[in-house]
Amino acid sequence: MLYVVSSQAQTTTLEFTIGAAFFDIGTYKVSKEVQGDTTFYDATSDVSISYLFSKYRVQFTSKSTFYRDTLMMCHVDVFVNSELRESNHTQYTGSNYRIHRVDEEKKVRDELLNTPAIFVTSSMLFFVEPEDPIKYSHNYAELFGFFNKMEKSDKSSYDIINKKTGRKTTYNYKKGLVESTEIDNPILTFGHTRVSD
Repeated sequence: MLYVVSSQAQTTTLEFTIGAAFFDIGTYKVSKEVQGDTTFYDATSDVSISYLFSKYRVQFTSKSTFYRDTLMMCHVDVFVNSELRESNHTQYTGSNYRIHRVDEEKKVRDELLNTPAIFVTSSMLFFVEPEDPIKYSHNYAELFGFFNKMEKSDKSSYDIINKKTGRKTTYNYKKGLVESTEIDNPILTFGHTRVSD
């Protein structure tokens, strides 16, 4: 596959605080760079939390590339206290996707995802309000390598429902960009709040 690179790159960056129980626990930054027909999404988060008698620093990085409207590649790493905790690499083969995932228990999932194209990912959704209920009925979770159901929950809010747990993440939009999220986690509910422009 040929990627077109232009010197006329357009970059948009969104920055968020991550909060839980009225406390800021970290930061999240996601950028979208358009170079001709190719779009790059880069996301990083850095969170510090204390749980029981331990302190944890969780760092997340995600890089993905789209050609026109199709995902070509994405790679996600999660580090806990500087050690790789889990990762996933998704690569377009021309007719489907190859997934190589290492989970928290170090189990390896190396398989083909039998879908001809992926158009919607979690990182991309920070920049695109999913108003079309057909195109945006499912979202590819880059870290986990599977599709989650999406549905509108309010005027400018959309729920992503985790396929495995049934828990939801709500994306709230303002002028087509994510303004905040709420993430239902078994330990605590947390979310992103966009830093003012």
